[in-house]
Amino acid sequence: MLITTFKQDADLYNRKLNPFVLNMAPTLEHLRYLFTETLFVRWLLNTALVGVMVVTITLVLAIPAAYSLVRLGGRLGERLGIGIFLTYLVAPTILFIPMSRVVVSLGLQDSLWSLVVVFPSFTVPFAIWLLMGFFKSIPPELEEAAMIDGYGYQRSAGSSGGEGRPELYAGLLARSSRYDESFVLWWLPPV
Repeated sequence: MLITTFKQDADLYNRKLNPFVLNMAPTLEHLRYLFTETLFVRWLLNTALVGVMVVTITLVLAIPAAYSLVRLGGRLGERLGIGIFLTYLVAPTILFIPMSRVVVSLGLQDSLWSLVVVFPSFTVPFAIWLLMGFFKSIPPELEEAAMIDGYGYQRSAGSSGGEGRPELYAGLLARSSRYDESFVLWWLPPV
């Protein structure tokens, strides 16, 4: 794609030329067209905005749910976790009509907000299931030690966040698990 960006049209359409090298002088015409003749920057910002909002909503809902299900433990916690994951396996095409009715009833058709409402319904169950595996790896003894040291329950739960923090990036992957705009993940810091 990088080479194609700088190729002239004649170079692109000629099948006899090597497609992996610049056979003619490079050009910036395609970039000029992309940024001046299309709404590419607006589309990119829309994608980034929706992505950030969906990731935020997903993590705000999935982190406490996954943590609670892991600490609930036993057969009930495990069955609830599997049940949540099974909701992720429902094909989006089956949910199209009910979700479109929700979007229309909220008056959000033809807006970015419709994506912000719809995408978490797919990403939250996946993120919960994904994060449950990571929270299972954090020993409860860390929280017990924090509570002995004087932290309250919420602070002690947060004290294990240092071990779980790198894994929370897995929740961000849930955002790109349902559609092909995963190029938004370029802004993730390295883990």
